[in-house]
Amino acid sequence: MTTVRRRLRVALLLALTIAVAVFASACPRFSGSVSHRGTPLPSGVPVYAYVGTTVCGSATIQDGRYELWVSSAEQQPGCGYEGATVRFEVSAGPFAYQAGSYSWTASGDTILDLNAVYHSAANSYRGHARGAYDGKAVPNGIPVQAWVEGTLCGQTTISGGDGSYQLTVPSEGERAGCGYPTATVSFTVGSGPGTTYPAGSTNWPAGGGITTTFDLLVQSLRTVP
Repeated sequence: MTTVRRRLRVALLLALTIAVAVFASACPRFSGSVSHRGTPLPSGVPVYAYVGTTVCGSATIQDGRYELWVSSAEQQPGCGYEGATVRFEVSAGPFAYQAGSYSWTASGDTILDLNAVYHSAANSYRGHARGAYDGKAVPNGIPVQAWVEGTLCGQTTISGGDGSYQLTVPSEGERAGCGYPTATVSFTVGSGPGTTYPAGSTNWPAGGGITTTFDLLVQSLRTVP
């Protein structure tokens, strides 16, 4: 009986090994690093591989890297076939980041480093700009700039005679280096070196198409200019 059980275990292990080998040979493996704006994403963040709208492979990041297999259409309806576009997506909390694409082929290993990018419509900001010390409205025609981590992402000029401004800040998917969920948007007011002053900061909201009312307090010793 013991010999029979051993033979049965060996047969099961052999069958499992063959099944894994057949699966691996029938669909491609992708692996590489995963980062956002040059910073590796933390372990546990999920990575998904799509063909069209079908999830055909998934993994979680470990030590800044991922590894996954993308199923064929024979293995899972709607999945890979020769030349199909495989689209990678990273889910950071409730937010989905696009992370590149590649052509599906029946087998092989592909090293593909993923750079997560947030895609959405631009967000808008509007309000009034006043001097932090004298409370006076900033005059018409004075430039207003919006920055995300050192990148100029939006600009306009004061209008309306009461310090009014309105501008848009695109997502990083629309313009490299710009908005993404939790990003800080910093405002400056002024026209050049020595005459441009900080005027406050706020968050870039996720989702796109959102208008935020945010009044600017210009940190100069007098009303600009």
